[in-house]
Amino acid sequence: MNDLISVIIPVYNTGEKIINTLECVINQDYNNLEIILVNDASNDNTIKTAQGVLKNSSRLFKIITHEKNKGVSAARNTGFESANGKFIAFIDSDDLIKENFISHLYKIAVENNSDVAVCSFIDRYFAPDRDIEWRFKLKKHFFKNGSDLIFNWSVFPIWCCLYKKSFLDAIGIKFFETCSAGEDVEFQKKAMTHAKNIIFSDECLYIYVHTPQMGSISETKTKAGKIRRYRDSSQAHLRTAKYIIKNSGGNLRLKNFAERVLLPETFVRILTTYSKQHDIKKFNNLLKKLAVKKILCSTLNFHTLIKKPELFFKALLVILAPGIYYRIRS
Repeated sequence: MNDLISVIIPVYNTGEKIINTLECVINQDYNNLEIILVNDASNDNTIKTAQGVLKNSSRLFKIITHEKNKGVSAARNTGFESANGKFIAFIDSDDLIKENFISHLYKIAVENNSDVAVCSFIDRYFAPDRDIEWRFKLKKHFFKNGSDLIFNWSVFPIWCCLYKKSFLDAIGIKFFETCSAGEDVEFQKKAMTHAKNIIFSDECLYIYVHTPQMGSISETKTKAGKIRRYRDSSQAHLRTAKYIIKNSGGNLRLKNFAERVLLPETFVRILTTYSKQHDIKKFNNLLKKLAVKKILCSTLNFHTLIKKPELFFKALLVILAPGIYYRIRS
């Protein structure tokens, strides 16, 4: 088999870094690729550089441009809507992939009729004196399905995956736009709510490159930026918990987990946001709601204590001594 695979790359002011990323995709040992570059209104030389690299290759490609900056979620959605492949990969514009990233994931996905194929990955940090790498290896068949992953807090990044497009089309999820943090985890958990067959590889084929320019670093240099990202991430958690509760179907284990763990975790995060914003009024008003207190109390169970003790003790402190929690987190 040699199905078309769409590689979606959202781009915003990546500059010369886009060269290495594109060359990694172009040099894949899998032949039938389409490269979809979504230019999110870059105002530097990124697209000119990318055009030069792509035009000199033999790969099928398209460049789609947003007239105004909409964020990485909108760029990924635009790329997905334009994709023709049977499988989809989302690659960040400053990361790297091994030459068999596509072929290996495609092979194991087809052999196992998987909704999602996942590879292990490398975190690469650039330090002044040397580069630092950490390898994260995933065990094959460690989890049976997506709900097992969610239940064990083991959801993996979107960029080390190959998704069957028909699976994503069937569940109809998109990346939540205007969200500055947590949008990828939200997408992944929503997808895993429906995934019945996932295959893992312990081969480290994706290299996630940490640079000072990446959003998780550059956008947290100010207190306001940190709070904004934390707030957006908290809202992503809330949307995710509500989605899982609504779409868990007959999976009572997953639904109960979302209600008794994910939802309480979300409200702890929202209360923390209000603390960081020094908004005691919103903090107190949220805690006055009986439904919220009931949700927080539901996380005080043995499973949470063992699996995620920090959530257990945060919820306990919020319930027993909200004033102390507010002061500690503000």
